Amino acid sequence: MVDIAFIGLGAMGSGMAANLAKAGHRVFAYDLAPAALEAAVAAGCEASPSVAEAVAQADFVVTMLPTGAHVLDVYQGPDGVFAHVRPNAALIDCSTISVDDARALGEAARAKGFMMCDAPVSGGVAAASAGTLTFMPSFFDIDSAISVIVARRKNTMSINGMISILATFFGFLANFMEAVRQQLLQWKPFHAFPS
Repeated sequence: MVDIAFIGLGAMGSGMAANLAKAGHRVFAYDLAPAALEAAVAAGCEASPSVAEAVAQADFVVTMLPTGAHVLDVYQGPDGVFAHVRPNAALIDCSTISVDDARALGEAARAKGFMMCDAPVSGGVAAASAGTLTFMPSFFDIDSAISVIVARRKNTMSINGMISILATFFGFLANFMEAVRQQLLQWKPFHAFPS
């Protein structure tokens, strides 16, 4: 088992981090929301007081954040991942962010000598909790990292080059389809005329 820093414990990240801990990995969890951090601890993760402390001991860093601005700040900020992570750690961002932000992050990581993978996910909150997300990594040599990181994954789809554009599209599409599915589950037929 490996040491994993997991940053971002929202609707998707909380289930992902919990599954990693359940699989026996040591998960150093961090989130700005105290309640999210408490839930991660209850699921078997170890609370970290900062990004810097979460990544300092990690073999892998996984981020699941709401926007590209958040992702870039977490990695490039003065107390961020690049400033405090081990030189040989693998960095995996699962956030659904713009192609431009993903490319900028990848270039910054490579310039600092880090292995960085943009790996948006598909499947929604239910799949994150169940450990059945589909990952769409942006480079081919990811199977070893994904097999360690993704506890009970359902699928891994390997993509590369300009295909990172498709990964972002599929991530947005998957989120849209999940929202539609959730709305349909709550739908009640409307009858214009009494029966």
